[in-house]
Amino acid sequence: RESCYTCAYANSRREGDFTIGDFWGIERIRPELPAHGGISLLMVNSAQAKAVFPEIFQSLSFVETTFEQASAENSQLMHPVLHSTKRGALLAAARGNDFGPVVVLWRRAYRKEAVLFRLKQLIPKTVKKSLKMFLKSRIKG
Repeated sequence: RESCYTCAYANSRREGDFTIGDFWGIERIRPELPAHGGISLLMVNSAQAKAVFPEIFQSLSFVETTFEQASAENSQLMHPVLHSTKRGALLAAARGNDFGPVVVLWRRAYRKEAVLFRLKQLIPKTVKKSLKMFLKSRIKG
């Protein structure tokens, strides 16, 4: 939506009682969580929300994090999203009845990211952790 690029609500002062979205980057903050299908973010923004949250959380599995952690890879929580240089081409391709041109453009534009994402998913978490610890020790040493 065009309005997303100028959204007055994309900042740390949340207007609603709750904010719900995808928790991007949770695997770096809480690697022990099973994030393979994605994890949702539920922000409790008001006194009213805090009052009803104990009733709600009984049916939820949740962990507390800070706003800083939640917004680290969710930049739209801090400011409106930026226009993508690819947006115009994708919208033009989507105007027809055939979705094929959109898929072709998307694959071209994000081929590298898609391949890297798939490769990262193939690496077991234990190997990722070991590699990360090794690299950290090399940098400190």
